[in-house]
Amino acid sequence: MTGIVTTGVLAVITTGMAANITTGITSEFTTGTPDVQTEIMNISRNTSFVHSLTLQQLNDEEFHRRLAPVIYLIVLMVIGAPGNFLVLVVYSRYFPKSTHRTYIICLAVVDLAVCLISLPFEIIEMRFQYTFYNAIACKFFRANNNFLSLGSIFTIFSMSIDRYRRVCRPLRPQMTTRVSLFYCLGALLGSLLFAWPNFVISGIRLVTLKQNITGSDCSLSDQYAKTIYPIVYGGVLFIIFLIVIVFLVVVYSLIARKIYKHSKFREGFQTSTNSSTLTQTSSISKSGSKRSQNNGNDIGLEQVNLAMTVLPETEANIHSGAQRNTSNEVSKPEVVQTEEKLPLSQPEVAKPLSKTSGISKGRSFKTKTTVTIADRKRTAKITRITFTISLVFILSYLPHLVLSLMTAVKGGFVAKPGPIVSAVLPIVTRSIFINNVANPLIYGFLDPKFRNSCKKCFKTLLCLK
Repeated sequence: MTGIVTTGVLAVITTGMAANITTGITSEFTTGTPDVQTEIMNISRNTSFVHSLTLQQLNDEEFHRRLAPVIYLIVLMVIGAPGNFLVLVVYSRYFPKSTHRTYIICLAVVDLAVCLISLPFEIIEMRFQYTFYNAIACKFFRANNNFLSLGSIFTIFSMSIDRYRRVCRPLRPQMTTRVSLFYCLGALLGSLLFAWPNFVISGIRLVTLKQNITGSDCSLSDQYAKTIYPIVYGGVLFIIFLIVIVFLVVVYSLIARKIYKHSKFREGFQTSTNSSTLTQTSSISKSGSKRSQNNGNDIGLEQVNLAMTVLPETEANIHSGAQRNTSNEVSKPEVVQTEEKLPLSQPEVAKPLSKTSGISKGRSFKTKTTVTIADRKRTAKITRITFTISLVFILSYLPHLVLSLMTAVKGGFVAKPGPIVSAVLPIVTRSIFINNVANPLIYGFLDPKFRNSCKKCFKTLLCLK
């Protein structure tokens, strides 16, 4: 009996029971009570099971709850990594140097880094939700996430400045490609400046789970969880975001207003030009018909072509020069008529060639007008792309920032872990990654040149194979 008691007590001691409990149990066992012995043996086995397996079980259970966020991040990574790599290849090879190209390449570099570094870390962090013990890795990846997010913010901010200057201040000196490159480097340096505090305050946080089990979570460090530093840092990021979003709303409102004014002016310009052209055509046609009857030539038709070709050159002086252009065009047939009466043997016969040169000049005006319209279409297309990028950024970053600020204020979980919270909250918190994945899709939908360049790129790769 004494040997059995000693074995039971040793079993209890090896599982972490206190010494005073051992004394009490020994007295019970020496009385020869078999029920108490059986109960203590069961407690010993249960205690050993809790301390060796329960934390891992809780971690696995939490990972199973987070399968939806994990799948969500995997889908973003699968779409975003090849998409942003394709943007880098296509814009570097098929697009000419410009400020827009510089900003798109900078955004693609940041987005590709997010897909290859940030998203895999987020998946690993959710896999070891309560068993993450590497504090340095936690600090590095948390700071890296902030660095890349701020890099996107400041790059979009700089891109909107360039759009505003080109649309609303077209006559002033514009940003060059070199200056846009400096803006991108400044955006990355600014994001590094505001991201390094996250390296300090991030770390391992001890989390109390069921049955008083303690887990390790990669979040705010316990050293700073109850201090004011995370609140101040989250507040600074929130203020930066508000400044950027207000700036973007104001800038694109001014751009939209300018584009609306241009469209209204072009409608009025086309109306006045059509009426003026009809008047010129009627007058010149009458003169041309008379000359056709007298001389049997097509001078009138050529003068009509000349009048239809030589349009007002710019929107700024169209109204002031409309009458002058009309009077000059009407008087030209008289000059041609005088020149046509000269004998063909005289040297002055070469003078009617000036009419052809005038038509050539008219054609050159027409070409310049066509190029200007093409440039305007291209500017409008780029403006739509940058506006859509900014809108997606605002919608994707706002939920992440609000939840981050709430976590900093509360100093812990926003909501207690559970099936619904663990499945939905990580997706909302990581909504910012949508911005890094959506940019290639935006280019594909809004830029036909990008689509055609992608086709050329794929054909080249297939031919190489």
